[in-house]
Amino acid sequence: MPARQGKSKEKIKSDINTPEQYKYYIKQNCENKDSLFYLSKKEYTDFLKEFFNEYVDEMLFSNTEMKLPFHTGMISVRKYEQKVKVVDGKIVSNLPINWNATLKLWDSDEEAKTSKKLVKFINKDRLIYKYAFFKSYAKFKNKYFYWFKPTRTNKIKLANAIRNNKIEVYNLFTQD
Repeated sequence: MPARQGKSKEKIKSDINTPEQYKYYIKQNCENKDSLFYLSKKEYTDFLKEFFNEYVDEMLFSNTEMKLPFHTGMISVRKYEQKVKVVDGKIVSNLPINWNATLKLWDSDEEAKTSKKLVKFINKDRLIYKYAFFKSYAKFKNKYFYWFKPTRTNKIKLANAIRNNKIEVYNLFTQD
């Protein structure tokens, strides 16, 4: 029986990063550096950053949806109404957790820490905005295993757009 190679060797890689995308681009489009479509790694990454930066701006300020190629889904920014319910004597809500305030509460109150009390954001407009990945548009099996996680930069850009009342999103989620 062969020796175990370690957890990192056994892990199945599920995401594709920019260097892998660049290798694929070069392989498909450029036979040599004199090719019309040749880009250096820096030019390629700068292009991707600029392209997605502009596209995120379109999603935030013009209510544009990004349809992913090969019927792999759609990404957009959506808003939905915050809801607070009482179920079996407990408060249930879909409000996001304010981790800074929660950790401060846990530092000052040991009982709150042991009972895992959470402090949640309260939005005056009663609306919550988020990036949404719609798998229902995808036409392939095992959609369950796919997800979308926006970068920190894009999350900050969304938060700033909300704070400055510049966001333009029309579609509402219906959540029960």
